[in-house]
Amino acid sequence: MKACVLWTGGKDSCLALHRALDQGISVASLVTFVPADGRDFKAHPRRIIEQQARAMQIPHIFVPIIEPYEKSYEEKLALLRDMINVEGMISGDIDHVTNLPNWMEQRCLKVGVDMIRPLWKNNRNVLMNEILNRQIEAQITWINDTNIPMSWKGRIIDRCLLEELKRISETKGIDLCGENGEYHTMVARAPIFGDRRIEISTLLSS
Repeated sequence: MKACVLWTGGKDSCLALHRALDQGISVASLVTFVPADGRDFKAHPRRIIEQQARAMQIPHIFVPIIEPYEKSYEEKLALLRDMINVEGMISGDIDHVTNLPNWMEQRCLKVGVDMIRPLWKNNRNVLMNEILNRQIEAQITWINDTNIPMSWKGRIIDRCLLEELKRISETKGIDLCGENGEYHTMVARAPIFGDRRIEISTLLSS
């Protein structure tokens, strides 16, 4: 199967990409949907995503989106389907957010593109340990939950931080992987990056 990756630059989309490649899926491009007015995402800056794509040597496309969002996403997904001849979209989604239907899956269904979710419904502890075992270096770039110390912004997720996250998850009920937006990450190093390491902190402050 030939597919694109819905790329945020974070740990989950990175792990999903590695798993998809392990499964023999052909990755045609990375795709990042962005506001058409040029606004950047503070948790997932474009300049970091650009460096990640260069490190992976995989084509990357920023796709501008306007309101109404349902129509805009479906039009752009159909364009990608026809332009790159892809059959599927790879997502790092792990679970439903606030028990709502998966929004991107609905958009893909409308245009006849399969949603590929290599991490879907996996145990959170298993996923976090796999990220570390694969030597995917993810750095916290944004915190949205008061149960997580703001001082953690900029920290790399390692074994020590994972144990701290587990304690907060068990006592406060946050999602260990941050699936509900509790925190966001960007990947500085991964097997698919080769010998490249991206200086996330420098790019966040520039």
